[in-house]
Amino acid sequence: MQKKSGFLPILISILKALGYFAIWYFISFGVSFLLQVILRGVYSSDGLDTFVYRINSLSYGITLVSNLVVVFIFAIYYRLRGTGLFSQSSLVKSKPAVLTSAITLGASCFFAVNYIISSLSLLLPKAWTDMLSSPPMGAFEENQIVAFLSVCLVAPICEELVFRGLIAKTLSTTVPSWLAIGVSSLAFGIVHYSSGPIAIVYATSMGILFGWLFFRAKSLVPCVLAHALFNAASFLADRISPSIFMIVTYVSFIVIFISIFNIIKATKEDKTDEDL
Repeated sequence: MQKKSGFLPILISILKALGYFAIWYFISFGVSFLLQVILRGVYSSDGLDTFVYRINSLSYGITLVSNLVVVFIFAIYYRLRGTGLFSQSSLVKSKPAVLTSAITLGASCFFAVNYIISSLSLLLPKAWTDMLSSPPMGAFEENQIVAFLSVCLVAPICEELVFRGLIAKTLSTTVPSWLAIGVSSLAFGIVHYSSGPIAIVYATSMGILFGWLFFRAKSLVPCVLAHALFNAASFLADRISPSIFMIVTYVSFIVIFISIFNIIKATKEDKTDEDL
């Protein structure tokens, strides 16, 4: 794809990317706020502490609904434009070797990131690590299936669609791919601010990896798979025995290198001069 040059095309692409981000942000948080207002009315007789606990216990359900609304609205938007929302996400464009490597890459990255954070934990403020590791009270105590669907399925689809499929893709029409990946990944990291500075750093890092995978594979499907398996590994990590967890962690570093090598090899023939 030939990039558009000049100040005006770059400005337009930046404004479009900001528009996509704004739409995602206001829909997500707007729907979440509306649902909380409705729930406040339903549980109006409860005390404040009980209400907060109920909201936390339903937090993943609220996130699930808001992300589904985002995907639905963007689907309508693309339908009105006469283009397919998931045309760039066709499984036909995703080679089996890339898909399987994306799965192993995503899962392995969680264990590697967890090991690095744990190793640096003594050098970091305790408040930062507490924000990263402490879910809202009651979040996992109810609706675990809903929580799993929200974290491991719908959120990866929604976030990859917005940050890679829309923001990074739009920026890449006028700026180098590496810059589009960097800007979209930084935005992706910042929206994880509620989990603290550590989450911002590792989310930005994972965003860079997902962005590279997107431009390398020319499809959102591998990105969604890698993102979903990263989240699934974090969701299920507490259910793994410590000894098995450590073995998987050490193996994960090897798997990451093998997965990246396989992705590069599988996409070598499709690579252009602008690809990473």
